[in-house]
Amino acid sequence: MNLVRFEDINGKETFVNADRVNFISDYGSGTTEINFGGKEATVYVALDVSKVASTLLKAEKYGTFTQR
Repeated sequence: MNLVRFEDINGKETFVNADRVNFISDYGSGTTEINFGGKEATVYVALDVSKVASTLLKAEKYGTFTQR
């Protein structure tokens, strides 16, 4: 399991399993949706989509990773 730490749009710490991500989507204004398979399995983080993608790819390659 490759956990990645993000800050969600409410400022709360959230951990994402990089191995379970179905897709990420840009919501504009620096907000990105990370989806795991349904509406109930979605996290919105306060980062640009390119930073989220890069962080998740690094986690898959190198193991657990923290994004700040």
